[in-house]
Amino acid sequence: MNWTIPELNRLKKQRTFSFHEQVDVSDIRKQNPDIRRISEVQVKGKGEFTHHQLTLTYHISGTVVLPCAFTLKDVHYPLSIDDMEVFHFSSDVYNEEHEEVHVIDGEVLDLVPYIMESILLNLPMRVVNEEARKTMEISGEGWELITEESQKDKIDPRLADLAKFFEDKE
Repeated sequence: MNWTIPELNRLKKQRTFSFHEQVDVSDIRKQNPDIRRISEVQVKGKGEFTHHQLTLTYHISGTVVLPCAFTLKDVHYPLSIDDMEVFHFSSDVYNEEHEEVHVIDGEVLDLVPYIMESILLNLPMRVVNEEARKTMEISGEGWELITEESQKDKIDPRLADLAKFFEDKE
């Protein structure tokens, strides 16, 4: 998924353009060995030109296969990521204070490395297979699995006295 500088200069006359492509990002497995498989991802978005900048806003969707944290079985995790990248055409006008702005080096703007980076940043630390979730033990001798649901109405014992501070005194 790339555009040459002459292509971008032609598109610049329109001020905006849309894109929708399937992208092979299977090389991402070299950067994260936990990824067992990844489908081609759909990238749909638009580009907007302003002065010496190009702003790309896009949505990434696909499926990645990760190992279950408890059983190591395959878990199909759906990807749905919204992202935005800003590119500058000229390094002369570019202000180095803006780290989120990228200067286009060379004759081609390749979006694939930014797509892969976005996927890596949005992957969960761990996933759990539904089958394992149903059968796993949630407590044992001297331990208990803490989940968001189990902690909804519980007050941390270290903060219990602080809760009394806000009670109305009659």
